[in-house]
Amino acid sequence: MHYYKSLQKHIHTFLLFLICTSILIIPIKSAFNIYDEGFALTTAYRIGEGDTPNLDMWSPYPSTQFYILNVLFSYFNPSIFTARVYDAFVKLVLLVSIFFVVRNILPKRYTYFVLVAVSLLIAYSKLYLYLVFPAVAFGILGIYFYHQFCVQNGKKFLLYSGFFVGLSTLFRWDFGCYFIFTITITQLAVSIKESLKSGLGLQTITILSHIKPIAVYFWSALLMASLPVYIFWTIQSGLYHVFDQLVIFPLTILKSTRTLPVPSLIPIDIKVFDWFFFYTPITIVTIFIVRTIKNFFFNKQLIPQTFSLLVITSCFLLHAVSRYDIVHSIPFMIGSLIVTCILLSQKKIRKITKIGVYAYLIIFSFFYFRPQVRYLKDCINSISPFSSHSMILRAGGVKLNENQEKAIKFIQKNTQKNEKIYVGNTHHDFVFINDISLYFLAERLPVTAYHCLHPGVATTVEVQNEIISGIQKHNTPYLVLVDFQKSIEPNNSSISSGVFKLDTFIEKNYRKFKSFGTYQVWKRKLL
Repeated sequence: MHYYKSLQKHIHTFLLFLICTSILIIPIKSAFNIYDEGFALTTAYRIGEGDTPNLDMWSPYPSTQFYILNVLFSYFNPSIFTARVYDAFVKLVLLVSIFFVVRNILPKRYTYFVLVAVSLLIAYSKLYLYLVFPAVAFGILGIYFYHQFCVQNGKKFLLYSGFFVGLSTLFRWDFGCYFIFTITITQLAVSIKESLKSGLGLQTITILSHIKPIAVYFWSALLMASLPVYIFWTIQSGLYHVFDQLVIFPLTILKSTRTLPVPSLIPIDIKVFDWFFFYTPITIVTIFIVRTIKNFFFNKQLIPQTFSLLVITSCFLLHAVSRYDIVHSIPFMIGSLIVTCILLSQKKIRKITKIGVYAYLIIFSFFYFRPQVRYLKDCINSISPFSSHSMILRAGGVKLNENQEKAIKFIQKNTQKNEKIYVGNTHHDFVFINDISLYFLAERLPVTAYHCLHPGVATTVEVQNEIISGIQKHNTPYLVLVDFQKSIEPNNSSISSGVFKLDTFIEKNYRKFKSFGTYQVWKRKLL
């Protein structure tokens, strides 16, 4: 009888995660992302062939996920499908971490809404092997254990919290810093609140007594989880390469070549819904911030659980404004959904505010989730997860571009596995993206460290000279050039570098041999 009651109690949670898992799996064989997804797959492939990230290949991201994929490929068929099964597991961990955090803060109906909404957001984003997902999953687990510390005052929970936040930094160090800042600033706010409640004003001893557990337990676990790995990478690849690629590049070149403007404050010449989905969540978060500050200064009240979620959501906003699109706004959207539901669940809230927040959720649900549900329906009808949509072995049944498949088959037929190739663009003074995935799918290694062609990097004289040197060194018989549309984004990616060395070299030493749509195979000229 007791077992039956326990099962009945958890049946709704089981059904919830069954629905969420189904949402994640339905599009698992949908169209392949040649750039972002391809970067992860080719980097993992190169690691398996003995190359070292940041030393033998250029990479602006921590290598943890690439090593995980390499291990998976050593046990299972190295394919897109294998990688996407791992990706689905990571996303499920993200959903579980969100569930742990919100279940004790929100009523059940809001908890279920948040989980389903996040599942739809993730599925519709069409993002696979996106490093932000494991970084956020582990970071939110870190917040969950910090919440447990706040409730139970057990120091072991700070160790767990620090450990998971440390893992977060191994996937994206910037997101790890967001979580470190969130937990540290929340504990500082708690210590200030306790000091003020004592009636004696701000006392250094009281503040330090509350900060000490963070400094001793949280930070020690954080450093033990992350520092040895970064030291290993530094020894393996060299301090200059690691620091230049993981820190300097994201803060300089990446910012100048990938930044997109946020919607203007007055919605003129933009899509109204872009404006709505950017400024409405910001308005709700701002309302929450004002309420939190008011309660803190006037009532000496501060709930660390909700305060920490407010801080991390504000940090996610920084990520969203760095390049405002659906991809980069997902973490902020997740945080704002949670904050919105927290605001609705509070008892002392003005009626007009509650009506406005409910209106936002209704409009959000109707206009934002409708295309997502339609997308899942289309996947079921045309890209079934139970069917194979490609003949390329390493695709694992995932749908590929038809012309890409033809180019891959040509390269596989006309080159040996030990022969290296170069996959570039038809123009290298402008670079927005390139087909990084072709190396992995064709099972041919690149001739250069720069399998990823990034604007501001591949458009420079130094890098183009290095690519030319690699092509000459390996006496490369075939090049695959893809005719990508030039960038029209309002950043440096749309500005020609004026460097044509690689294009000139290719035209002088190679001739166009085959064309498959935008994919061109160039063959070395006979001397």
